[in-house]
Amino acid sequence: MGAVNVTKENYEAIVASSVPVLIDLYAPWCGHCQQLLPTVESLADEVADRYVIGKLNVDEFREKAVEFGIRSVPVMVFLRNGKEMTRLAGNKSREEILDALEKIS
Repeated sequence: MGAVNVTKENYEAIVASSVPVLIDLYAPWCGHCQQLLPTVESLADEVADRYVIGKLNVDEFREKAVEFGIRSVPVMVFLRNGKEMTRLAGNKSREEILDALEKIS
């Protein structure tokens, strides 16, 4: 199934989840984002029972990127109960991402 596409229409429902949420903010033209995408997708399948993993295209949902203060991508924002708990910038390893998810659980 992979990561959920986060859009203007479904953002509120996704972040209202009772489980921790990771949103990968990316752009299709970003090389580092494209390198990170397979990791995010496989992780989404692996942890679907414990976390919600989403991906947000900053070109399509620019106002949310501005709201998050995103100046470059990729950035992963970790949310719990709709509130940002932490974030990771740049191309991170699977282990670093999992560690951040576990810390906000």
